Amino acid sequence: MTMKKKFPLFYKIYFISIAVFLVALAVFLFWLNGWLISYNASLPETVSAGFYNDVFVGKNTDKIIELSETCTSEFETKDDLAEFISTNLNDLSYTSVSTGDEDEAKYVVKSGEYKVADYTLTRADGKWTPDKVTLYLPDGDEYKIKLLSTDTLYINGKAVSKDYISSTEEHISKNYLPEWVTAPEWITYTVSGLLAKPEIKVVDRNGNEPKLTDINGVLTAEVIYDTPDEEIAQRVLDGAMQYAIYMQNDTTFSALQPYFEKDTELYKKIREALTMFSLTHQGYEFEDVSVSEYFRYDDETVSMRISFVHILKKNYSEDYRNPMDITYFARLVNGEYMIYEAYNN
Repeated sequence: MTMKKKFPLFYKIYFISIAVFLVALAVFLFWLNGWLISYNASLPETVSAGFYNDVFVGKNTDKIIELSETCTSEFETKDDLAEFISTNLNDLSYTSVSTGDEDEAKYVVKSGEYKVADYTLTRADGKWTPDKVTLYLPDGDEYKIKLLSTDTLYINGKAVSKDYISSTEEHISKNYLPEWVTAPEWITYTVSGLLAKPEIKVVDRNGNEPKLTDINGVLTAEVIYDTPDEEIAQRVLDGAMQYAIYMQNDTTFSALQPYFEKDTELYKKIREALTMFSLTHQGYEFEDVSVSEYFRYDDETVSMRISFVHILKKNYSEDYRNPMDITYFARLVNGEYMIYEAYNN
């Protein structure tokens, strides 16, 4: 009968010791690796690099807006702001800067050579966390829009309040309207900080949308005049022609009286005008007659621009052409529109 050979006790203890050592070493290395990861994660440089890559390189605009507390104007949305921030985060780099506070670390973010942001980390209970972002992006664009006080300005569909009025200017009609009639004003609005090209719209008193023209950096709304009341326009035109005829001694002053309001300065000036110095002629006619810029100020007051060429006919020489371009103001008096003021254009 053959006896089994026993494994020496020494080797048993030796191999068991090696196995225990290897297990202990593995546990230690696993712990050490976790500790190193945790330690590295607690370093401001590691936290900063992660934050920079996730937020700035990754263009996490929601996080940037949250930490910077950046807001848009009332005419734009958070999406407009996010797009604006994103388009300015290109060719990025970052570097640390001194703060003088051991519990605070600060980093500057550049786009090429330009500083676009900085952010800070603060330490509490041995842990570094992002605390604040400051943006140094362009301020956005400024727009100046000039329109009549009877118009309404909209930017991106939102009516612009009077808080944005930067200047006012008298309309020429102010000098020719009675005190009880409100004259329109020219109003300039200034809206700053717009991050994207806005939709700018003006709606006038009649619901029309005037065209905007850039005049020396100010978007100026054209005036869309009212549709003329044909009866009133014809009456004022007749009065304007009678005035031209009278000034050339082709009619009497009484012919003007049905059209011009008595006891006004204009009425007195016409009556006192010296017509004896009019040019000698043998007849007259009118060409290029135009009625335009009809504007109603209230239920009883209107103005309109009347132009024509008053031709004085001569038998033995060239006809004399006298162009006239006058804005007339008329108001309702005893059921008829009477001309009470005027100015030359």
